[in-house]
Amino acid sequence: MSRNGSSNEQTGGGRASFVAFWTTLPGILTGIAAVLTATVAVVGLSRAVGGTTPGPPPSAAPVSSSPPAPSSGQSAAHLLVGQFDVDLPSGEGIGFKADRIPPQPVHIGAQQADLRYDGQDRSFDTSGTIAVLTGAAPSFLACRTNTRSMTRLSRVDVGTIICFHGHSYVAAITVEAETTTSAKLSVDLWHIS
Repeated sequence: MSRNGSSNEQTGGGRASFVAFWTTLPGILTGIAAVLTATVAVVGLSRAVGGTTPGPPPSAAPVSSSPPAPSSGQSAAHLLVGQFDVDLPSGEGIGFKADRIPPQPVHIGAQQADLRYDGQDRSFDTSGTIAVLTGAAPSFLACRTNTRSMTRLSRVDVGTIICFHGHSYVAAITVEAETTTSAKLSVDLWHIS
């Protein structure tokens, strides 16, 4: 065979084998992958150019963020530990110390408590600092910036939001209901690192 003849055979055979490849399972899978890749690229490009962009995916992990830096120039990062409903008997308290993992409010004796309730005069007192939050929804930042701290609150009404600071924790505590025998509290608890 001449050089030209063998070249023609290879060219003709190459086309046949190229077409034959696309009819096999590996060829079909390769074709599907190419079409899917092109489709995803077109959809992604159209969203980036002017279409709608999806929001961030929902997260089940605790929320972590940083508030504005305090005047000392140091920033305090915080982590939402959890949200809890607590029925607190009069004369008892709840603690926010890290001796339990995960940290959460628990019923403990009034002498050892971080936040104590006295139903007789509808008062709360603390070993840390507490304050009434006014004009804001309960949040870490609101509790850190929009409060006047003290150690005792008297005549606390239903709906009052109390902010607690102590033991590297901040809590926003909403008084949901109260009687002379107990208070029902909704607690959002953050850890400061």
